[in-house]
Amino acid sequence: MCVNIRSLANPRNFSKLESLIANMNIKPTVICVNETWIKQKKPGIHCYLPGYNFISNSHVITTGGGVGLYVDNKIPHSLCNDLTIMKEKTFESLFIQFEVSNTKIVCGTIYRSPGQDGSSYNDFHNTLTASLSKINKMRLPTYILGDFNFNLLDTNNIHVDNFTTSLFENSFIPLINKPTRITGTVSTCIDHIWTNNHKHKTTSSILLDAISDHLPIMVCTNVKTKHRNMVPRQRNFCNKNIEKFKTNLSDIDISGVMTQNDPNQAYSLLTQLIGQQFVNCFPFSPTKSEHETQVWFDQELHNIQMLKQRSYKKYMNKKTECRKEKYNKVRNLYTHMLTKKKQEHYHKLFTSTKQNTKRTWATINKLLGRVKTKSTSPMIIDGCITTEPRKIANHFNQYFGTVAKNLAVKLNPPKKPFHSYLSKDCPNSMFLYPTCPGEIVQTIQSMQPKLSCGFDEIPVKVIKNFSENIILALSHVINLSFRTGTTFLTDFKQAKVIPIYKKGDRKLASNYRPISLLSNLSKVVERLVYNRVYSFLITTNFFSNSQFGFRKQHSTSHVTTKLIAEVTENLNNKNHTLGIFLDLSKAFDTIDHKIMLKKLYACGIRGVALDWFESYLGGRSQHVFYYDFISTNKQGISLGVPQGSILGPLLFIIYVNDFPTCLHYSTPLMFADDTTIIVSAKTKDELKKKS
Repeated sequence: MCVNIRSLANPRNFSKLESLIANMNIKPTVICVNETWIKQKKPGIHCYLPGYNFISNSHVITTGGGVGLYVDNKIPHSLCNDLTIMKEKTFESLFIQFEVSNTKIVCGTIYRSPGQDGSSYNDFHNTLTASLSKINKMRLPTYILGDFNFNLLDTNNIHVDNFTTSLFENSFIPLINKPTRITGTVSTCIDHIWTNNHKHKTTSSILLDAISDHLPIMVCTNVKTKHRNMVPRQRNFCNKNIEKFKTNLSDIDISGVMTQNDPNQAYSLLTQLIGQQFVNCFPFSPTKSEHETQVWFDQELHNIQMLKQRSYKKYMNKKTECRKEKYNKVRNLYTHMLTKKKQEHYHKLFTSTKQNTKRTWATINKLLGRVKTKSTSPMIIDGCITTEPRKIANHFNQYFGTVAKNLAVKLNPPKKPFHSYLSKDCPNSMFLYPTCPGEIVQTIQSMQPKLSCGFDEIPVKVIKNFSENIILALSHVINLSFRTGTTFLTDFKQAKVIPIYKKGDRKLASNYRPISLLSNLSKVVERLVYNRVYSFLITTNFFSNSQFGFRKQHSTSHVTTKLIAEVTENLNNKNHTLGIFLDLSKAFDTIDHKIMLKKLYACGIRGVALDWFESYLGGRSQHVFYYDFISTNKQGISLGVPQGSILGPLLFIIYVNDFPTCLHYSTPLMFADDTTIIVSAKTKDELKKKS
């Protein structure tokens, strides 16, 4: 689809684009936008369209103009750099290449500003000819959409003739031959779709839902994409299904679980009982694509939109002042209601989340277009570009599983052994006392009812509705684990990893960060252990006063206040002050398990409790999920604390708790792995020596 939006900087026009896409039965794979009017490398706050990645080619010197592409984020695509050109107000283009059903396709947009002189016509013609020559050499089906400002209905115009001749000579044919810009005095066909694809059946259309004074144009082809199946499946966790699940669980016989003495076998029996009811009660349901989630576009707005289109169609059939006046009235009403509905929606959203800073900022970032998206993209693997999802999943898993190991190998050996910095061993030892159903229920109810889950697919929302007999069986399994100490459940050691794009080249795995999802039931167990360990360490006064991260009643405000106080005191004493800010790369991922266990022993976690932690850290593995594709190569994890876990942050601050004892002339301020070292001295030379 292609639309002259004039401009993306206009919130009303962007809202019209949102409503247009939300109301379409077919989600466009690529949406070309002309006259974006956005600045180079600054997309602006009105460029985020759910379900799409946005790329642009904008003006650098002058204002106005510019082209952009919204590309379905489930379609791997790459930029055609040699076809992407910016000659401001003369030739502005943006092209991509993507693959559907093993067919590579080139799609792009070209915009030419109106009112050009003879030299500009020649420059446009020469640039177009060179671009068409490059496209021919690619030998790929190509679609070119855009506002060319050449009226194809004006057959006597020499510039139009030269333009069409260049395209015809390169086997391109036009798919739009009716007016796309209609005013009270003139109707012109200046928005075009050209293609050299004569193999597949195509259908083109002109949409009556105008955003600017141009009508959107669209082309559909019968090439079906297998990537549509890459939409992750979702189970239906409606209240009706949850009530059915809870009722069915209450009738389950748990005697087989309660007689087991091995925690892994007991948990295996329990998951079989739960799993049977889980599959029956929560079937997979069709997922709506992201462009259908504009909740502010309600039925009232839809009715006004349909009325606007009917009024426009009547006006086009017979241009009378009465029909024109009626159309303008309905169009203005639609524009007003569009803005009103969107404002009301976000006002309600901000009001409902005003007590939740995280959700408030998530909404703000969405409005500003600062949204991290999961998207498919070609990846460079062993020097070759591939779009095959399974290979990409394996590549991500290999990278995520080895990056910490490779970094750890490069670390210089310490000058002194780690135990030389430790305080005397704690004389007390922690007892991993058993749990009970009441404590488990309290722990579960304190968890956020999220739908994210690990391999077992069971979200917290479902766990919150476990029946009493299931809670009793779970209590038995957990106590078996606590009693033996040597067994942290094997099923809990598998991580489900989702790659999330950060920034930079999308084809490089290093520009993605892994999000690890663990079993929510494992988080219940971890929370129970966390409470026991944290309470014990508080009673022994273990934590350094320099650590402010992951501690109750400690926050960034406290560490900031401490930093200001330190600097102020040094300045009042007329001391020179130096701040050293440490950024630890892969801090959580490079923790040595042997050292971790020895530090746990030193702080009083011994015997069965230490055996439990040894089992907890060892034997872990991960798989990468890339939409509905899972990596086939299981990657073992021998370093670090489990990402996405409850105990991971606590283990980390235990691991680095002795860091202040390494320093002789300075004061560290730590917030987990973010560390600031304050050094002060009377003279600069002394300051340099201390640092």
